[in-house]
Amino acid sequence: MTFLMECLAIGELADGESHPPVDAILNLSQFDYASPRIYKRIYFPDFEYMQDLSMIGQCTQFVREQIAQRHRVLVHCFAGISRSSTICTAYLYECGMSFAEALAFIQAKYPAAQPHEALMQSLYDWYKG
Repeated sequence: MTFLMECLAIGELADGESHPPVDAILNLSQFDYASPRIYKRIYFPDFEYMQDLSMIGQCTQFVREQIAQRHRVLVHCFAGISRSSTICTAYLYECGMSFAEALAFIQAKYPAAQPHEALMQSLYDWYKG
């Protein structure tokens, strides 16, 4: 798990299951688990265009709401490579960065971040529409 900002962390499934030092968890993996923290699971397949683009808004809304309450949020998927970095990119885009700036910011702190091109296309289409 890596903190991108004081209030936002990115990671993989094992990070979410290991009781990380956060207040809220957004789980994007196909695996559900019990957590004593504020917890939300929104699953969408990796390596595919998102069929329901509104899931992007659901994810960023959860992150925004938790951060607004001064909660530290972990966004994770299974491997911590594509889905989690896609949603963190979306959140930073909503904070005023361009997609390129957001991804560069994430990769500078978390080099494993590599959103799949189909998921990035989903982001472009969600924000364009």
